[in-house]
Amino acid sequence: MCSKNSSVGHIDIWVIILIVALFTMGIISFLYLQGYILDREPPKVSIISPSKSKEIILSAKSPKAKEVIKIEARDNKFLDRVTLLLNDSEVKSSNKNNKFSFEWEIRTEGKYIFKAIAYDRAKNKGESKVITITVKVQGILPPNYIGFQKPISTYVNASNVFLREGPSINYKTIKILKYREKVLVFGKWISKDSNEAITIDRVTLVTLDGESIALDRGKALLIIRKEDHYYIASVQIENRKITGKIPVHAVKSISDRPWCYIRTKKGDEGWIFGEFLENIGESSR
Repeated sequence: MCSKNSSVGHIDIWVIILIVALFTMGIISFLYLQGYILDREPPKVSIISPSKSKEIILSAKSPKAKEVIKIEARDNKFLDRVTLLLNDSEVKSSNKNNKFSFEWEIRTEGKYIFKAIAYDRAKNKGESKVITITVKVQGILPPNYIGFQKPISTYVNASNVFLREGPSINYKTIKILKYREKVLVFGKWISKDSNEAITIDRVTLVTLDGESIALDRGKALLIIRKEDHYYIASVQIENRKITGKIPVHAVKSISDRPWCYIRTKKGDEGWIFGEFLENIGESSR
């Protein structure tokens, strides 16, 4: 009797062992088929657009650029996650799709390095080749410049207005614009230099040599210092800079006021102080 019970006990143990083995083999098979184990092949991932490194030029006429970065990945089993890096920082990832895109907008110059990384369920990793987008600035493009959605056509509202290489009276003069000269305005930048000013009425500047020079309303000048009721200021007249005294009441600071990037009908491009233009509106991009 004991012998029969012992035999039954041995059979039960082998049945349990068989069930456990089959269950374990089932789990292993499932994990293998799903790509979680016994997979040594890394996924393949590519940046398909842009397909190679490129250069982008920004300017006051085109102050920002957009680029769509497209990623494609595949694996011999199953992908787990695909990530896009910009200068080694993650900007987008997906754990559902083997294809995705990233819309990138840029306003500053520099070198921007894109790389895609794909992981499969076995934690194998594949990397794309690096795509470098080099952004350069043509001309002068100050921070916080606002470009208009469309160039605005308007007129110069004063005579003998300087068209300059940059948004400051310190920049070289390109040419002198006439009253009612037609121009296209591409954008504006707000000056923060409290030393830059314009005359608000016709006034006389007395040079350090005692010479008196008449300045028209709206003449740009650079304040050097204040002395009682006068400013010691520098002003450009034709191709020379003159320093002298000018009454405080005849001068207005142009800090927090716009400089505009324009093009004349003859194709000359540069910067002009915004108050020398008729209404340019607020449309920006």
